[in-house]
Amino acid sequence: MAAHVADAQAAWIDDDLDVEAHRWANHRSAPTLLIEPHSARGLNRDHIRQLAAFSELVSTQTN
Repeated sequence: MAAHVADAQAAWIDDDLDVEAHRWANHRSAPTLLIEPHSARGLNRDHIRQLAAFSELVSTQTN
């Protein structure tokens, strides 16, 4: 993931985020959102709300 996003804002959705993913996200200077949905249930409304709020946050930071 790090190679793909470089210094850009990022939302990473994965049902198997490990400790290294969380460490990477916590040490980035760019806004980063990690969402780890349950593998059998997938995304839920709360996840969508988190993504919408994150999108709003990063859109106001870049304008």
